[in-house]
Amino acid sequence: MRPLTAVLTALLAVFGIGVLVPGIGATASACTCAYQGDIPNDLVVVHGVVEKQVVGARTVDIQVRVTSMYGAPPERTTVIRAESGSSSSCGSEFRDGQEVRMVVERGGPRWEYRTCANAVFGRQDAPDFTGTPPGQDAEEHRLPGPPMSWFYSGLRLEALAIGAAALAILAITIIVWRRDRRRS
Repeated sequence: MRPLTAVLTALLAVFGIGVLVPGIGATASACTCAYQGDIPNDLVVVHGVVEKQVVGARTVDIQVRVTSMYGAPPERTTVIRAESGSSSSCGSEFRDGQEVRMVVERGGPRWEYRTCANAVFGRQDAPDFTGTPPGQDAEEHRLPGPPMSWFYSGLRLEALAIGAAALAILAITIIVWRRDRRRS
């Protein structure tokens, strides 16, 4: 009975950390976007497929194989930085192989996607954003190194907290089990 009590106490203590430590527990909030004002003439829209990504603490860099670009000379491959969904309720999350259509501006490693920028697509006066496909000699901009999306997403605070909690539970269980075996 005593080992069971120790394990249950450890579980409550470790999982209670999510309530006590700010930032570990998720906060619910809504994100609504509406495009206000005139549509800028220098708007750049990238159509393509996500090839790989690097997920950071606050941002995600995605490498996109471009199918067409509107408002800028088309590139064969480009890099876009967006706010990560793990750090903001309005952030973005991407899957490798996902088709994207994004309003971007210069910034980040190449282009930057601002939160709510795609709201312009919903306007009734929005022009046709069909762009030009890239040619054989189009520029290419790539993320360095191999795709390590799974590794970087595992380094998020929530994943680290869950891993630490699991290790703490395992350590406490082993200590209690050994102590009970020695007494027997």
